[in-house]
Formats: sequence, C-alpha cells, structure tokens
Amino acid sequence: MFEQIVLGVIQGIGEWLPVSSSGLLVLAQTRLFEATSLSEMVRIALFLHAGTLLAALVYFRKEIKQIFKPAGKRFRHFLIISTLISGGLGYLLLRTIVVLESNIEFTGKLVTAMIGGFLIVTGLLQIRQDGLGKREIKDLTILDGFLFGLVQGIAVLPGFSRSALTVAVLLFRKVEKISALKISFIGGLPIIFAGNILLNADKLSGGNIYWIGMLTAFFFGLLTIHWLLKLARKVNFGYFVTAFGLITLISSFI
Repeated sequence: MFEQIVLGVIQGIGEWLPVSSSGLLVLAQTRLFEATSLSEMVRIALFLHAGTLLAALVYFRKEIKQIFKPAGKRFRHFLIISTLISGGLGYLLLRTIVVLESNIEFTGKLVTAMIGGFLIVTGLLQIRQDGLGKREIKDLTILDGFLFGLVQGIAVLPGFSRSALTVAVLLFRKVEKISALKISFIGGLPIIFAGNILLNADKLSGGNIYWIGMLTAFFFGLLTIHWLLKLARKVNFGYFVTAFGLITLISSFI
C-alpha cells in the first residue's frame, strides 16, 4: 500500500510538469521498491496515469465540452488522428520492450541509464522551445495531429516526457504556448483511457491494490494541476530536466 501511495503522489505532481512522470515512476520502482519487468513497470505507470486523466477531465471540463460542439470539429479530427497514430506506435514500442526483455536482462542500472539518456533528450528539446506562435486550438490541422501522435507514441518509453514532447512539436508548428499546454493534456486523454482498457484490464477489477495508487494520483493531481500548469507556462524546465537526466545517467554507473 505504501508503495502505491508514493507512486500516486509522484504521478499526481509529475504529470503537470515536463519531467516525464513515467520516468520518475520507473526510477522510483527501480531504486526504492522491488522492481518488476520494465514492461510491467510501464503498465503500472499507465494505470497511475488514469488518476491524473480523471483530474484533467475535471479541470479541463469546459474545454472538453467544446470538443463536442460543431465548432470543435477540427479538434475532434485532430484527436482521432493523433490517438490512432500514438496508439499504433506505442503498442509497437511496448511489444518491442517485451521482445527485448526475453533476450536482454534489463537490470536496475541499465533501466536507470536509459531513462537518464531519454531525460537529457527531452530537456534539450525543451530548451529550444521559443513559444512565439500565434495558432490556437481552432487552427489545428491533420498534419498537427499526425506529428502530435508520433511524439506521443514515443513517450511510452519512460524518460520521454509526453507533455514536453507534445508541447515541443506544437510550438514547432507555431501554436501559442498556453494553447499548446491545453492541447497536450486534453490530447493525451483518449490514448491513456484506451491504453488502460487494452493493457490493464487485469488491474481494473475492484479491490486491486493498484487502485490506491490511481486514486492517490487523482487526489494529488487535482490538488496541484492549477499551480503547476501556471508554473509550467512561465518556466522553461529544459535545464532542470537535462541536469536531472545527467545525474540519473551518472548514478547508473555508481
């Protein structure tokens, strides 16, 4: 129970910052608790994301209602394309991890080194963000959805921050920063929901200990989302993420 509460707190806070909450969750399981296989740790991270998904549904409820109105047609198309692309790519990457696990022993140090490397890449991408675009949600195109889906699919790998990568690609496409942040979190809702239905059906039964972590993630996510999103709008976390990635990478050799 204690492990799930700790992981839920990490997810509830980390989801709103471009620091890869999945990477933090896998690191916590590897370093603080009894680690399972990498694929199972990724699945646990996905289940905990369901808690912050519910928090995002509550927080962005007004924006989500707009999607189902006639004016939200473009955003609906964006969500469909991005979800299909990221779902297909994410599934292939997860299957690749499972295959690799049968041939390579993913030790705690190897997993830590991988996450450190991915965090460094994520941090460097954030540093290059300029946030000077003028496009908004109503201006999204099919190409935006395709690119968003690609980077969101890559973010299934722990260490790649989903929010950082998706915001980075939206800024590259000249989307205004606050709109990019909203799109990033709303755009992640369908794939997190679908991913849990397909990959975590065994964890959805009542009385499962993983629900403690998910509910903790929901509580802390709802408690912190407003302030942390406000902070994320003002601060470029690229330098912090890059430094944290370097420390994580170095620690894998100690």
